[in-house]
Amino acid sequence: DRLQAMLRAERIAVLALSSDRGGRAQVEPFYQRLGLKELAIWLDPRGAAARALGARGLPTTVIIDRAGREVARLEGEAAWDAPELVAAVRRLVG
Repeated sequence: DRLQAMLRAERIAVLALSSDRGGRAQVEPFYQRLGLKELAIWLDPRGAAARALGARGLPTTVIIDRAGREVARLEGEAAWDAPELVAAVRRLVG
């Protein structure tokens, strides 16, 4: 949520896909509990996006540049609002 807030002006989108089978009814309370306001809710209950991207575990982060190419991938958690990671995303996306 904080990363999206930092990058919105640069037209960089952060998509957080939920693979929860409970759908929006399960995700919305989670967003409310954490006070998430910047991230849209994206649902992938059947894991189609995860399969298409070859994700082997959760969370998997895929960074795609403005030309639509995968330029980086991270499997596992990360502090995406840390200054060095925000700078890396800006550099990779272009």
